[in-house]
Amino acid sequence: MKKGTIAESWPCTVEIRLESDNSDILTMLYRALKPLEKELKFHRGRSSVTIENRSLILRGDARDLTSLRSVINGLMKCLYLSYMVIAEDLRVNK
Repeated sequence: MKKGTIAESWPCTVEIRLESDNSDILTMLYRALKPLEKELKFHRGRSSVTIENRSLILRGDARDLTSLRSVINGLMKCLYLSYMVIAEDLRVNK
């Protein structure tokens, strides 16, 4: 592997893919999670949020496993809180 390549800089990666036929929920989750990318970016780890077709993709990259664990914990907390707020909003607005 060449020095300075992306794979060498961020060797530990996790990808969480959420699929749904309800594009409104995916869009709401995306809008809630996208600004948090800045919160989950630090010297040894980072995250990204994208939408492709009918999937919301949360990706975490880190330089080591401990940092990857931190990124995963951050992503899962944000996902859980965002989902709970959206679920409550959908329940109230029925």
